[in-house]
Amino acid sequence: MKVPLRLVLAFFAAYGLNTVLHECAHALMARLLGLPSTLFHFYVNIDYPSGDVRTRFLCAIAGPLFSLGLGVVCWRAYRRFQARPQGLLLLYLSILGTSIFLGNLFSTALVGGDFGVATTQLNLPVGARLAMTLAGGLLLAGFLFRMGQELLQWTPPDPNRLRTAIRVIVWPVVLGTALVIIAFLPMPPAFVQDWIASSLFWVFAAVGVVAARKPATPAKRRDLPVQAIDLVAAAAVLVIVRVLTRGITLAS
Repeated sequence: MKVPLRLVLAFFAAYGLNTVLHECAHALMARLLGLPSTLFHFYVNIDYPSGDVRTRFLCAIAGPLFSLGLGVVCWRAYRRFQARPQGLLLLYLSILGTSIFLGNLFSTALVGGDFGVATTQLNLPVGARLAMTLAGGLLLAGFLFRMGQELLQWTPPDPNRLRTAIRVIVWPVVLGTALVIIAFLPMPPAFVQDWIASSLFWVFAAVGVVAARKPATPAKRRDLPVQAIDLVAAAAVLVIVRVLTRGITLAS
């Protein structure tokens, strides 16, 4: 089966850019609050004052809220420019931005995660955190199911939907996530494991492809070759990530 290189590159670029911008949102919130911080490629080291609940809460929620906002903006742009070369990248930016928000919501009751930190600062009861986790998991599964049907438009028509799901979901997610992990090294093993585990939610996108009733349309968007914007975006993300591995200090 031919590997859909364009889908893999667009997934990598959108995932890497979403991750970097998510961390930038944490760092910029700290800057607005007058807190010194150091921005790295996959996290932000913020110098919190002891016992300051407000600043920890605001810095924690800044990342996922920005990711959601980016997802919404990119979706609106995608609906307008989907037939143009940037359409696929906009779609992946929307999917991954929204998924990062919902993934953080899902991790509320688990160890770590931005909403986990935020709700801890608010001393929310365990029941409320579990409810947020359940809601996040259900919303993420449903969202990716729907986005799987949207991605179906970006692959050649094939009566075998399982083969189509492998082409349009499995290959981009597996290879794209692998490229992201390689680009973001060095990272603690726990981060790598979390990223691999989070990719399992894409099984719902694959189910969405298999269960879709409508055929992929329009034909002019199927099986497009790699576009310049996908190569440029992927290269730009790689450069940005490698620069951030050394950290950038944002003084208060």
